[in-house]
Amino acid sequence: MKDRMVEENDHFAAVVPFAARFPYEISLMPKEHSYDFSTISKEQVMDLSKILKSVLWRIHKGLKGPSYNFILHTCPNHLSKETLWDTLQLDFHWHIEIIPRLLKETGIEWGSGFYINPTMPEEAAAFLKAVT
Repeated sequence: MKDRMVEENDHFAAVVPFAARFPYEISLMPKEHSYDFSTISKEQVMDLSKILKSVLWRIHKGLKGPSYNFILHTCPNHLSKETLWDTLQLDFHWHIEIIPRLLKETGIEWGSGFYINPTMPEEAAAFLKAVT
């Protein structure tokens, strides 16, 4: 995974996924298991804000300011249905996806759910890592 790592700090890692659907897609995730975004500490909030700012700057500067999608995946409401989510705390790991909008989806993506990404994840990570 080190060759797909864009950046890391004490609590978070920014990684280009192994099977990225889109060029320069980045996943930001906590290094320690955590299922619920709302439970992170103040120290973790500070580390998240630092790495998020840096990653967004790399995308902005390196890719010339593209639009992007920002998606926070956190656990579903587990409190109202405790009996249905017995292992949720073990199974789910919250994360953020950042997807620069560089390509347009076409019929193959819409019809099949398969994505064509012309950029190797290792190349995308190396490019973004080099942006200062």
